[in-house]
Amino acid sequence: MTFPEIELYENAKRFLLIPRVIDKKLDDVTPTKSDFDNVVLADRQTCAFSKIIVPKDQRKALFASMKTMTRIFGIVGVIKLLSGSFLIVILEREFMYNIRGHEVFKLKKIQFIPFTPSTFRNQDEGVKEREIAYIEMMNKVLVEEDSFYFSYTCNLTVNFQDQLINKSNSSNRHFFWNRYA
Repeated sequence: MTFPEIELYENAKRFLLIPRVIDKKLDDVTPTKSDFDNVVLADRQTCAFSKIIVPKDQRKALFASMKTMTRIFGIVGVIKLLSGSFLIVILEREFMYNIRGHEVFKLKKIQFIPFTPSTFRNQDEGVKEREIAYIEMMNKVLVEEDSFYFSYTCNLTVNFQDQLINKSNSSNRHFFWNRYA
């Protein structure tokens, strides 16, 4: 299941990802609510992700342990660099077009969040420079060159002809940018 909006909470030990879902009962400008049945917890030491269900009586304690919250529009992936692993999140997106009822977006802004920030800070200057150069290159390819498009409801790596005849539901390797991750 995909979620077009996620609240990313973090502290020194973990990331907590809480999807936002549309609530047609709300008359708000942004009619969404937290989906506590699909919460994902990521351990910052092991980079392990696990789905958890947060009972109503435990939510306050869970949020009290978190230091920051960022509203994100998806996760691009996890990348391992010399100083450790980074979570790549979508901070901004731009609606481009609608294909057969599926909204397609373009990345506008991403962020690389280190799983272990102290590891990056403690690297020698040469390693830091290479890491920063690699992150800048990834940002250029994914954002600045306007080359990364995505959809929450449609697999853009498989052409519509194959989808219509149900020829293949797996991703086309040519268009699947992080197949090695």
